[in-house]
This record gives sequence, structure tokens and C-alpha cells, in this order.
Amino acid sequence: HFLFNTLNVLKTLVHKDADKAEQYIHKVSSFLRASLKSSDAALVSVEEDLNIALNYLEIQELRFKDAFKIHVELSTDSLKQQIPVL
Repeated sequence: HFLFNTLNVLKTLVHKDADKAEQYIHKVSSFLRASLKSSDAALVSVEEDLNIALNYLEIQELRFKDAFKIHVELSTDSLKQQIPVL
């Protein structure tokens, strides 16, 4: 479902805004690469997992424009903690 929606958004962006389409492709490829990389491990740092989540949210932000905002506030120590891969 994610891939289907992603390709539909890309199709629209290509015709409306080539720069945004390029940015979108970069975000999606980074998200997929990070998702595949993290699936090999049993644990990842909160920072790694957060980066994947934020990348996903940036993809959605390009898709939905200003429909939502997110604010993340974590201590440096918490970013180093290891959590299971979801």
C-alpha cells in the first residue's frame, strides 16, 4: 500500500513540480534503504529508528503539505538507547 501511494504521489509531482519530485524520490529511496538495512538487526538505536520515522514523516509532509506537524524532543542519552526493530 505504501509503495502504491508513493508512486501515485510521484506521478502527480512529476507533472507539477520537478524539484519536489526529485526531493520526494530521494526521501523515498533513503527511507527504503534505511528500512532494509535496519531489518537485518535485532536492535537499533533510538536515533536510527527516529531517523527512519522522521524520513517517513517528511515523505508524508511532501504528500499532504501542511496537514500535520511533528516536534521531537529527546535527550542525547535516550538517542543512544537500543530498542527492538519494528
